[in-house]
Amino acid sequence: MVGIILATDMARHASDLANFKNLMEQRGIKNGANQAAIIDTDSPKKEFDTRQTLLEMTVHAADVSTQVRPFDIAIQWTWLLFEEFFEQGDKEKEQKLPVSFLCDRTTTCISTS
Repeated sequence: MVGIILATDMARHASDLANFKNLMEQRGIKNGANQAAIIDTDSPKKEFDTRQTLLEMTVHAADVSTQVRPFDIAIQWTWLLFEEFFEQGDKEKEQKLPVSFLCDRTTTCISTS
């Protein structure tokens, strides 16, 4: 479960995507065809790892899918997301911690983020 939650972290996006593409290539899967073949059943560990990777990528894809929804829904989700980020930034400032990326309501420009 922890891995699935961490898969939504955009800081990991590029490396996770590269790892997923590598896994697809290793399994001989092109253009998303035959996705069931991605599960490596050679050993219990490989099966767990490939299932975990597939779950993580599925949740991450759902997490970043907001921008392909109708505009009125996408904009609502964007505002909700940034309010969550800004609340985190406010708490970080209160605790004298460095403010995380996109979490400073005074310097973050939502439209270019």
